[in-house]
This record gives sequence, C-alpha cells and structure tokens, in this order.
Amino acid sequence: MIRHNGPISGVASSAKFVATAGYDNQVILWDAKSKTALSRGLHDHLANRCEFSADERFLVSASSDYTARIWQLPEMKLTAVLGEHTDDVEMARFSPDGNLVATVSQDGRVRVFNLKGQLTLELPGHRGCAQSLTWSHDGLRIVSSGDDGTIRTWNLATRIQESIIHPENVQTDAVVMTAAGVVYAGNDAGEVLRIENGEITKLRVHTSGIKNLILNKEESALVSLSYDRYLALIDLGQGLCVQKKIAVPAVAWARACTFQNDDRLIFGTFGSSYACLELSSENWDFSAIKGTDCINAVCVDNGLVYTVGDSGEVRSSEPTTVVRPVKAVAEMGSLCNFITRYNDRIVCGGHLGQVFDALTGEVLLTLGCPINKAVQAGDYLVLATYVGELAICRTSSSSGLQLVGKHKVLQNAVKDLAVWGTTVFCGGAAADIALFELRDFRVLASRVGAHNNIINSCVSLGEGVFATVSRDLRLKIWNGVEEVEDLMTPFAHSIKCAGSSHDRRFIAAAAYDGTVAIYDRETKSWPVFRRPTAAGVSSLSFAEGSFWASSYDGNVYRVDLP
Repeated sequence: MIRHNGPISGVASSAKFVATAGYDNQVILWDAKSKTALSRGLHDHLANRCEFSADERFLVSASSDYTARIWQLPEMKLTAVLGEHTDDVEMARFSPDGNLVATVSQDGRVRVFNLKGQLTLELPGHRGCAQSLTWSHDGLRIVSSGDDGTIRTWNLATRIQESIIHPENVQTDAVVMTAAGVVYAGNDAGEVLRIENGEITKLRVHTSGIKNLILNKEESALVSLSYDRYLALIDLGQGLCVQKKIAVPAVAWARACTFQNDDRLIFGTFGSSYACLELSSENWDFSAIKGTDCINAVCVDNGLVYTVGDSGEVRSSEPTTVVRPVKAVAEMGSLCNFITRYNDRIVCGGHLGQVFDALTGEVLLTLGCPINKAVQAGDYLVLATYVGELAICRTSSSSGLQLVGKHKVLQNAVKDLAVWGTTVFCGGAAADIALFELRDFRVLASRVGAHNNIINSCVSLGEGVFATVSRDLRLKIWNGVEEVEDLMTPFAHSIKCAGSSHDRRFIAAAAYDGTVAIYDRETKSWPVFRRPTAAGVSSLSFAEGSFWASSYDGNVYRVDLP
C-alpha cells in the first residue's frame, strides 16, 4: 500500500493528478478524483517540494539529497537527476513552456537545467539559503527570495542579476509573480509585500512568518499561510485586502498548499495523505488520512522509553537495542516536537504551541506559536519558540503551568536549548547563539554568525561550556559565547540533533540521513560512526549509559559508548 510515513512538505495539483512530497523521502502520485495513490518515486533524503509540468507529462521534485528529479507520468519513471547543487534543494519549478527547470538551494544558488538534467545556467548571489522562486510568464526572468532578506530578479538572456530588493532584510520564504510582472512576497514578519516597478506596498497579515503564497488561476486572489496557523485569502482586485481568514487545523501543514480549482485547496499534512479545503464553505476533508509512526523526540525515564511524534500519540516500551514503542500512553491531538521530564511530570508539546502532560494528555499551557524544545532549569520549564523567544513557565497552584514571561533572545526561531545552573544557552535558525540568565531574566551575551548555517542543536558540557551542531556540518564548543573549538564532523548531510553523556566526555550527534557519530573529548576523535537507519534521526537522549536515537521510521536505536 502506497502512503506517506512522515510529514507531507510539498503538494502539487493538475487536472488529473495530485502529487505529494514527504519527509519519508517519497514522492507520491494520486488520482485527483478518487484520492487513490497511483505510483511513487524515491529520493535519498527528505523530499521538500514538487510541481507538474504544464502538459502533465512530467513531475519535478526537490530534495535534501542535493538533487531535483524529473519523473515521467503516470508511472513515475525517473528520467533525469538534476545534481549540481551542494546542499538541500528547497524548490524546483518548470518554465512556462516546460523545457527548463529552475531550482533554489540551501547553497544560495539559483540554477537552471534542461529536461535531460544538464545544467544550463548558474546564478549565484544569495547569502545563505535561497528559499523560493517563480518564473515570469514569458520565461525570460526568474525571481528568487531567501534567508538573506533579498528578492532578486534574474535575466536569463543576459545571465545577470537584473535587480535586488532589500525590504528591511527580513527573511522571505515565499514569492510569486503575476502575468503582468507584479511580485508578491511573504516574509518572517508576517507581511505580504506587493512589488511593482521597484515600489513596495506592505500588508501585515499574520502574527508569525509566512511560509507559503499561492495565486489562483485568474490571479484575482492570493492565499498566504503562516505558522500562526491561519490561512488568509487576499483580494488582489482591491490592491491588498484580506477577504477572510481561516484557522488551519493541527493535522495540516502551512508549508504545503496549492489550488486544485478556484474554490478548493490541497494541503500537506502530518499524516499519511493530503487534506482538502473548500474556501467558500470553509469545510475541510480529512478522509483517508491516517496517523504515522514518525517519532520526533524520545525520553528514557524510570526504565521506560517514551516517544512522541507527528501523530501526537505518546507511546512507551521497555528499553532494548532497537525499540519499537507500541504501548499507547496518551493522545495529544497534534504534532509534538519534544518530550522531557519536568519536576514530577513528563511533558511534551510542539506544533500548536501547547504543553501537555504526556501521561494524561492534559493541556498545561498554551502559547501563540509553535514550540521547538523544552528544558528544565531549576524550578522553571523553559520553552524554545519559533519566533525567537524563550517562554519561561513554572508549576502553578492550579496544577497546570503558569507563564512567567516571554523574552526575545534570537533573531529567528530558537531551535534548541541547553542549561547550566541558571544560565540557558540558545541556538537558532539564523546561526546565532545567546546566553540567558534566569535570575534576572535578561540576555547576558549573544553572537551572530556562530555557524555558517542553521544551528539545529546544542548541549551543556558543564561549567558554562556548551556545544553546538549545525547544517554546516561542524561541531563547535563554546565558553559562554566565546568559541573554544571548531571541529569538522564525519557527516555528509545536515546534523539534526546532539546529546552529551553524563560525565560530559562524549558528545553524540545525528543527521537527517540516519547516521550517528560520537565524539570523544579526551582522545579528540570520532570512535563511533554508524547508520542504524536510513530514515533519519530526529532526537538524541542519554540514559542508562547509552545514547538513544529516535527515528522518523518509528524506532528508537540504542547507540552504545565506545
């Protein structure tokens, strides 16, 4: 049976088909009428986005395996691999005539390929990740946006950058263009930008970053989607005017959306299939969507392995070499990113910005944005949020959690936290770090450019010393925010998570390709490097003398010390 086993991060629609790209490496082709899976293709890593050619003969998919791939329909026969990138390919789009494919990548470059997979043009310029692109309707220009806050127009005839716009240097993840050449962009400040002849009009639409923009076929309406979990329908006939806003349910992912027809939207989900929304009636269709076994976090506590993932179900099992948690403990009802002990509770949370009692499902606290991580620091539970804030809370008299305060610590999302005493070390999506002091709730020190790419995880090594791992494949050790060591790791793909042994001698790291490595601080070597799974490792925890690696394949793998 063909189905997704991880989040659906990209969707595409045509007259006959729907296509989905997932974090389980799969690209699936579906019959648009029956919602039946017809065929699939596989990448070697996460599949990020997909798009049909105008004639419906081909599908192109972009992946974190550093390639885009062209598939012949309907059998999903691989016809070309576009492999000139040196980092994750975020998006791939056919030219209007269907003869070319343009790609954008974490390596900061825009590239253009022919249908045989041959590179015809390379357009460097973005600093950091290039996130989104759109073609002009005549196929002569490409507009791209990226993490550097720029929107760039490229002239394919002259092979040069025609213009560059810096709208306040705010990260821009989404860009589209009309037939008349009007560009619309969505940024991390929640604003939709209208750009025409160099003039910018802004409309604040969301309270969090915009992750997707979609034009309808007539170009009369624009849909914007944000991690504030709202869809905004914008009427373009009246300039920029929000016609309505619709709450996006927890199972749907704002990153992945497209028009199927004038009134129907297709959404990616955190389940096995895609969802549909009728705009006029605001009715959602979640039929045939089942939960997945994907695990995002693991906690080993009192001799049991607890896990939680996309389904929001907490499961437990006895610890073995390979753990397949099967005992259902409680249901949270939405994707969770973390599970950890806090005082006398095990807590979890994530996508909805809620903190749950992991053993009962009780909601203990609700924030207004997603939560990436939680750690206990003294009597406090410190939450890392998508908007760059730390949310500080503690046990309340009503047995829930009381929010003590929110504090801006990083430019963008706080990806991970580590604690030493009353000091919280923060690592972020903008490659920045900060030290936060809980005694007086202030930022002690911060540093931009701590890595050359996203910092995905950090750990405490004691006495105010911390370690970070990043998409740049480096492990760095810090005394406060001062760099002590800069170490190259043995990984070939982005490092997702890290952990440290109780004696602080060993640092474990794991990657999206399923590899795990252990660094010995005494011998300054990597004595362990293995690949227990091909599905990717989502988190690491140290307990009972071993590291425990949770995977998107639904298993937890014990990795012993050397």
